[in-house]
Amino acid sequence: MLEIEKLRQLLTEYFNIGDSYAYWLTRVKEAFVYGTATLDDFEEFTEESVDDIIEFIQKKMDGEKS
Repeated sequence: MLEIEKLRQLLTEYFNIGDSYAYWLTRVKEAFVYGTATLDDFEEFTEESVDDIIEFIQKKMDGEKS
């Protein structure tokens, strides 16, 4: 069984939340090809990002499609 709190701790450490250089790209990758991607298209990883990842993993482990 997946221990959620341990997973949350490890992901937070992995993404170095609080002193992070990990970012979500909020647009499609093709924006780079067209030269329209800007710094505004990135959001820094937060604890909420980690929670989203955990929710995705839980759904997949339960066999639910996202």
